[in-house]
Amino acid sequence: MLSSNDLSNIQNLINNESITFNELIAKFTSIFDSSKYFKICMTLEILIKDHQLNLFQEIVAFYILYYLNKEEKGYSTFSSLVLKILKETKNKEKKIILINFLEDKVKNLQIKIMDYIKDVENFKIDQNVDKEINNIINEGYTHENTNNKDNYLINPVI
Repeated sequence: MLSSNDLSNIQNLINNESITFNELIAKFTSIFDSSKYFKICMTLEILIKDHQLNLFQEIVAFYILYYLNKEEKGYSTFSSLVLKILKETKNKEKKIILINFLEDKVKNLQIKIMDYIKDVENFKIDQNVDKEINNIINEGYTHENTNNKDNYLINPVI
C-alpha cells in the first residue's frame, strides 16, 4: 500500500499544469523509488478506469504509465489499458494522444504537457486519422504491427 505521502506526491504531479514531459519524469524518478512503481501503476490505473481524473490528469497518469512500461514490446498492461480506454472514449484528441504514447511518437519532451494537449485539440482531425484509430482499436495493438507504418497519426509538436 502506498503511504499518504506517496499519494500526496502523485496528486501533486498529476495536478501540475506547468510541467513538461521531461520534468514530470525527472520529478517522478527523484520522488519515488523503483520498488514503488508497481503500486503507483496500479493506483493510476484504478484512477483512470474509475474516471476519477480530468483530461490533463489522465494524460499525465498515462504518460507515467507509458514511461514505466515503454521497454515492453507487444502486449503490456499499458497497451491493454490504452486499448480499453480507446474503445470507451469518444474524445478524438484523447485517442490521438494515447496512440502517440502507445507508438512512442511523442518526441518533443520539452513541451509543457498542457500545451501538447492544446496543440492536439487545435489540430484538424481528418477521416484518415479516424480510420487508423478504429483499426488499432478493432485489430488490437502490437508494437510490431504499427512500428513500420508511416507517421499517420498527428503529432503537431514534433
